[in-house]
Amino acid sequence: MNEITEKIFPHDGVFEIILGSSGVRPNLSPIGVRRRGEELTIKVYNGTLTLSNLRINPKCTINVTSDPTQFFLSLSGSLKSQPETSGIPYIPDATVLTASCMEAGGEDPVSFTLTLETPITVSMPTAFSRGDSLFIDLLVHVTRLNIMDDNSLRSILPILRYELSTASRLSPSILQFISEKEKEISEVVRRKGWET
Repeated sequence: MNEITEKIFPHDGVFEIILGSSGVRPNLSPIGVRRRGEELTIKVYNGTLTLSNLRINPKCTINVTSDPTQFFLSLSGSLKSQPETSGIPYIPDATVLTASCMEAGGEDPVSFTLTLETPITVSMPTAFSRGDSLFIDLLVHVTRLNIMDDNSLRSILPILRYELSTASRLSPSILQFISEKEKEISEVVRRKGWET
């Protein structure tokens, strides 16, 4: 790994980024990048535009940002009209790398190994925000609510409540997005026939 990627992914573990892809159509979507030693991988679920795109065009942009608004808008499909490099969208105010994405196996999710290429932009980091980070973590959990069994959902609800209340207190600038996700969680809980 070069110096820039060592700073972006400084240790083994999972890092949340926004992945740009194209093939069927340009798309920006939140995804976790796992570092294991020198290897970077992603897991992409069947039925997603990201998987369809990567199977047609195995190139992507890795958009590194701590801005929860960018995660929220990309998750809801509202992050549009971004510039493109070779037809692949990216977020201009993020740190952006390009990568080749080689399918590495798995049925659902499908694994891809990333080979990083040239950075497009390298932005200055912002100060760490607990509220923003908790909201991004909450967004990751919300994407999985509909596939969780009852036991998993019951165990995650107290965590989601904590993340909602703490993010609301520490990051008031994103209250409108927090409120929208709170309603979505309540709807899933109601569909299960539980009390909110």
